[in-house]
Amino acid sequence: MLLRQRPGLAMWIRKQIADSRVTVERISTGGGVRTRLGGLKQLHFDFLHECRVQGIIAAEYPSNTERMGIRALAQAIRAECLRDFGRAAS
Repeated sequence: MLLRQRPGLAMWIRKQIADSRVTVERISTGGGVRTRLGGLKQLHFDFLHECRVQGIIAAEYPSNTERMGIRALAQAIRAECLRDFGRAAS
């Protein structure tokens, strides 16, 4: 919802992915395949900074939650990576 309301943040996330600021790794588990995002911690820190730059105050999402939106950010990154078939295939 945040990314729909703030298209500038969605564009910022796409740029970070294009600049390879985060990596998507496939991990085989006993029951299937999972993905791990490398660089997520630093990207999350930068995301919170970008939220402040775009006028989101501390009382608003994502700053007003316990994990400060890191799970939603990870989900958005995975979804964006899977949209680009070439990146998803690699």
